[in-house]
Amino acid sequence: METVVKKASAGRVLDTTTFVLSAETPDRVNDVVVQRGWHLENFLQNPVALLSHQQSDMPVGIWKNLRVQGDALLGDLQLAAKGTSRMADLARGLIEQGILRAVSVGFKPLKAEPIKPRGMKYLEAELLEVSLVSVPAHPRAVMVAKSMGLTDQEMKLFFTSDAELGNVDGEDAQAQVASDRYEAIRKRAAMAVIAANRTLRNHS
Repeated sequence: METVVKKASAGRVLDTTTFVLSAETPDRVNDVVVQRGWHLENFLQNPVALLSHQQSDMPVGIWKNLRVQGDALLGDLQLAAKGTSRMADLARGLIEQGILRAVSVGFKPLKAEPIKPRGMKYLEAELLEVSLVSVPAHPRAVMVAKSMGLTDQEMKLFFTSDAELGNVDGEDAQAQVASDRYEAIRKRAAMAVIAANRTLRNHS
């Protein structure tokens, strides 16, 4: 059985269509993905944007202009045109309101080594898919989503937290911990983008 690893990262870079898909920073299980080790050839033949790793569902857009800058893998999200599908339109609305804002990569490890005392360092990996995933859903986010007329099935799809962000349940303490974790991931990724842009300027 093929091993597929899923790792979540932060969302958009400011209010652009650019997303940080992966960053070379230890995650909460101390795993690190070396960004220069990505194999993107196969993914680029069909770079669809999925929801919550649901490969059986129709995509909501495509990823364009994938590039490694500094220690981050960036990509530009092009959502399907308005009216293409209900799911794509819902994704657009949730992204625009800052509710759906994280991404998660699914990849096949090609070369890895252990990190002591725990964790793995993925030196090379084949990118298989990139999904939009939910962030810990606080009550206001859920309320806004419900006001958009999401069905129970759609709510489950949009707000089933990615494993890397942790399970959350409304207003409890676990939701706060997961929310703080997401903010930490977002800040690290944003700093990686800033550093990458500075490096590019210095070499231009």
